[in-house]
Amino acid sequence: MASTPKSDQTDPKRKATAPKATVESADSTTQEAPEDAPEQTEHAETDSRQQGKAAREAVEGAAKSATSWLEGVFPGHGNAALFAIIGFVVALFLFGIGFWNTLLLVILVVAGLAFGQYLDGDPKILNVLKGFFSKR
Repeated sequence: MASTPKSDQTDPKRKATAPKATVESADSTTQEAPEDAPEQTEHAETDSRQQGKAAREAVEGAAKSATSWLEGVFPGHGNAALFAIIGFVVALFLFGIGFWNTLLLVILVVAGLAFGQYLDGDPKILNVLKGFFSKR
């Protein structure tokens, strides 16, 4: 018959000591919203717009430099080179993840682009789709 082991508290040979921990309580006071909260919201929106403008300018600058590089490397054939690169990337996706996954990826990217355009106030893709599905 097996004997049950004694716990640390009842074993006279072992001294059980618990580690000591210090717990500090956080200040439980609640702060009321400042009266200038609408001004802070307007300031946050302005900051967001400025960041969006800066991001657009950065993307436009990168696109211009890429276009000028393509025109420099392939004079008169910049668009052909650009779409060759795009075709290569699409081929990598087709062979890497398959046709249906690639198609789903393209649909989701276009949907994201359309939603972003809608939020920006310039829904070009949605307008094209509305024109395509409207009754003639």
